[in-house]
Amino acid sequence: ELFAFVDTLTMTQEEALHMLGIPRSTAAGKLKRDENIAPEQSERIMGLLSMVQLVEDTVKDSNPEAITEGFNAAEWLERWLKGPLPTLGNQIPADLLDTMSGQALVKRLLIQALEGTYA
Repeated sequence: ELFAFVDTLTMTQEEALHMLGIPRSTAAGKLKRDENIAPEQSERIMGLLSMVQLVEDTVKDSNPEAITEGFNAAEWLERWLKGPLPTLGNQIPADLLDTMSGQALVKRLLIQALEGTYA
C-alpha cells in the first residue's frame, strides 16, 4: 500500500500527510490509480521513518529492556515532534517536516535530544 508507513505510527494518515506536506487529494488520487508518489514526497516519508528507527535504535542501545517492556519509538517521536522546542523559538518540529532541509534540522535536534546534548 502506498502509505503503509502510517501503520508504524500512532497518528492518523491525515495527520501524517499534513505533517509531511503531502496533499490528501494527491495521495488519494495516486492510491486510487495505483501510482507512485513523487520522489520528493517519498523522501519525506523515508525521512520520517528514519527518525522513528533512530529513536528505536538509540533506546535499544542504551536500554534494551525498554523495548521489551513496550517502549514505542513512533509514539515517543510523535509526542516529541508535536511539542514546541526552545531551540526553534518554540516552534513545533512537526511543522518543519514538509521539506528535506527542515527534516535535516529536526533530525539534528532529535539526535541532540536523544544524546542529551543541546546547542
